[in-house]
Amino acid sequence: MWILTVQVHNIVEASFKFRDGKITHHNDVFDLWRWEGQALGMKGKLLGWVPAMKSSVRAKARASLDKYMSDNAPAATAPATVPANTITQ
Repeated sequence: MWILTVQVHNIVEASFKFRDGKITHHNDVFDLWRWEGQALGMKGKLLGWVPAMKSSVRAKARASLDKYMSDNAPAATAPATVPANTITQ
């Protein structure tokens, strides 16, 4: 199996809200089409603007975040939840 590594330069504006020293909200804003063009090559450049492509990328990012949060949740507490609409363009 081959694994291709691609360098991506992504300019991100991030905002956070904190409560009791913990992050309660995190939002990233960046040019998704530009990122798709770099990360996915020609497919991203040609189809990155298509709503279905954007939705697919967001859904994969959301699933990855949910899995990470589930796998890394403290044992004594339930996993934290992040509103689904926080992954934005």
